[in-house]
Amino acid sequence: MTDYATRRTMMVDTQIRPSDVTKFPIISAMLSVPRENFVPRNKREAAYMGDNIDLGGNRTILEPRTFAKMLDALDIQPTDFVLDIGMGLGYSAAVLSQLGEAVVAVEDDQTRFDEASE
Repeated sequence: MTDYATRRTMMVDTQIRPSDVTKFPIISAMLSVPRENFVPRNKREAAYMGDNIDLGGNRTILEPRTFAKMLDALDIQPTDFVLDIGMGLGYSAAVLSQLGEAVVAVEDDQTRFDEASE
């Protein structure tokens, strides 16, 4: 059985912190949201690697470092309402929900939306 919690910690320690992302809410959110639950089953082993995960249809789950840098630049506050357009399989919305007051996530691909809802 794969120890995803250890992989999640290693992702933060080796990809996020060295990238100068040091805001505690971002670190905490990325440590607590199980990224593997938002990755297609056949790609879960790659959930914590430092690469984008291809979802097909010209869509990806961003690699952790880039996603964390974007969150850092957004400077989301606990009172902010966040709109996540193109939520994919929901990882970004799950992390954003740890940072702001509320998140509205929108996905125009019904198949992807259904998969995210499982």
